[in-house]
Amino acid sequence: MVQGFKRFEGRPWSHKYRGPLWIHATSTKPSAELISDIEEMYTEHYQSIGEDMPEFPDRYITGVVVGRCDLIDVITYQEYEDTIPKKLQEPTQSEHLFIVKNPCTLEIPIYM
Repeated sequence: MVQGFKRFEGRPWSHKYRGPLWIHATSTKPSAELISDIEEMYTEHYQSIGEDMPEFPDRYITGVVVGRCDLIDVITYQEYEDTIPKKLQEPTQSEHLFIVKNPCTLEIPIYM
């Protein structure tokens, strides 16, 4: 999300909070296969909508706060299906989707 290529984050729960959202990377190291699959999915997604995609990170660090974004809204899956243009929809089956904008990365990640 903080790299700017992911605009929606799926969650099984909703929240009333809106505003700055700090993003913590998973503590589990992703496999090379998982990284390849996700990068391929987003490359295909951006090609299909005809937009330039931000660059993928050189490495996928874990267990750190990597940056922040602004949480604009939280919508249900049905609202996502009904209101977000199909060409912009990212693959998901989550009950709720966080809509984020203004991503930024920390120059020095914070270990937590």
